[in-house]
Amino acid sequence: ERIIQSSEFNLLFYSYYIVLTGGEAELLRSNFMNALLFYPAGLFTFVLLPRRWSIPKKLLCVAVLLGMLSAGIECIQHFCQIGQAETDDVIHNTLGALFGGCAAALAVTRGKPPHERDH
Repeated sequence: ERIIQSSEFNLLFYSYYIVLTGGEAELLRSNFMNALLFYPAGLFTFVLLPRRWSIPKKLLCVAVLLGMLSAGIECIQHFCQIGQAETDDVIHNTLGALFGGCAAALAVTRGKPPHERDH
């Protein structure tokens, strides 16, 4: 069986390819857990950013900072040969962080009148 990989890094959405071709459905749980892992980080990062920043600017910052953190973790895994370095992990970690940031944005703007909300 031919495995689609680029050196030791699994290609984009490789886990979905495996599941859709009859492989392990456990990979979907792993993707969900990767997103869940970074959810609190996104929540707290959003809250820690300056209040004067707009919501879109904060969300972009959350995605970039935590996406870079996730990519750094995957690079360490690759170069230290600890586990597997997967692009899917970076994507799902970043999505989880972004969901956490969105939840924080909703919580922050919920009690404000419409004219005081950041757009």
